[in-house]
Amino acid sequence: IRGARPAFLLISAWTAVQMQPSYSYVGGGSVMIIGGGFSTSNRKYTCGWSSSSAGGSCGHNTGTPCLEASSSATTLPEALRGPYAAETWGTLRCYLPAWLHPNDEVLMRVYANDVPLEKLSVVPSLPLTQIDSAPAIQTPSSSTNGNFKGGALLTITGHDFGLVDLSQRVRVGYTACEASGWVSETSLKCRLPRGENSKTFGASVTVGPYHVGFTSEYFTYDGPIVYGVAPLAPLPGGGWARLRTRSATGPPHD
Repeated sequence: IRGARPAFLLISAWTAVQMQPSYSYVGGGSVMIIGGGFSTSNRKYTCGWSSSSAGGSCGHNTGTPCLEASSSATTLPEALRGPYAAETWGTLRCYLPAWLHPNDEVLMRVYANDVPLEKLSVVPSLPLTQIDSAPAIQTPSSSTNGNFKGGALLTITGHDFGLVDLSQRVRVGYTACEASGWVSETSLKCRLPRGENSKTFGASVTVGPYHVGFTSEYFTYDGPIVYGVAPLAPLPGGGWARLRTRSATGPPHD
């Protein structure tokens, strides 16, 4: 129009994503979001993941809570945690947080300053991916044993234990460790509970309420054993003989 100053409304939106068909529940997987109008200087973007069983009928602006996890949550290491700035005007990368709900297909949403970012596409449906896997304990290559009184520090190795401390719990048999501690995605510590003499038990790792890994015949408790009686000759007129015992992991005791 002659004499009129043109006006433009600059918006940001996303059109597609590059993601894998499935990710581990521990999180950390990368997703590339394709769109336009993204800010490369303002860390304002985050991704939300919600169970597909609710479809689009939950979350922001619906009044119905979702089984949702945010890429700005503390279930991700700080180096991978949002909010994020865009990599370029048209690309934005975010990372999956730990999914502490039952394994499921999940929908992805994109937010800018906690407001849903519009998806502009001929296919308006939200992208889907599958959350799967569980903690896995590595079976020891040699015997793992200790005193039946407990208290020793045991290292549990495996994978999918979590990228951060998620209050992971370890059990030996049916008894929880006196203390459990996260070390890494492949290692946990367990302060052994008291056990039963000369019995072998499995071990289990629980991450959140739904993700459990188990292995059988993982740990053997050593009970006292007799390894000698002195004197060997009968005692004249009766009397006491000295009995020496020890556990497989401790010193002798009279």
